[in-house]
Amino acid sequence: MDLAFLAVTITDAAGVVEMLADGRVTLTVSGPAELVGFGTANPAPVGGFVSDSCTTFRGRALAVLRSTGEPGEVTVTARSESTGRAEIRLPARGPAGREGGGPSPAAPAGSRPHAVTGRP
Repeated sequence: MDLAFLAVTITDAAGVVEMLADGRVTLTVSGPAELVGFGTANPAPVGGFVSDSCTTFRGRALAVLRSTGEPGEVTVTARSESTGRAEIRLPARGPAGREGGGPSPAAPAGSRPHAVTGRP
């Protein structure tokens, strides 16, 4: 199975992580991947790691996606009441030997493989 790890951060207008601005973030995943984990490094978390939403810790969270093995495009949307919405698209490639073979999902070369929820 192929996995993608997406850093979710709450940032200010300049892109600096707001370490004191923890907020609830909800993820939506569409395309040939599924969300298998979403959480933070909070030493006293509330809830588990298999929900599609969590409260950031020091402005950060981590999502883990698992490929379904089909080629296509994976879209991850992060939403927060306090900070708005952000989206990232990742190419998903099918198994080696099929069209677009290779690992899936994968971030395009030169991209930053994370969703960022920023202040409007």
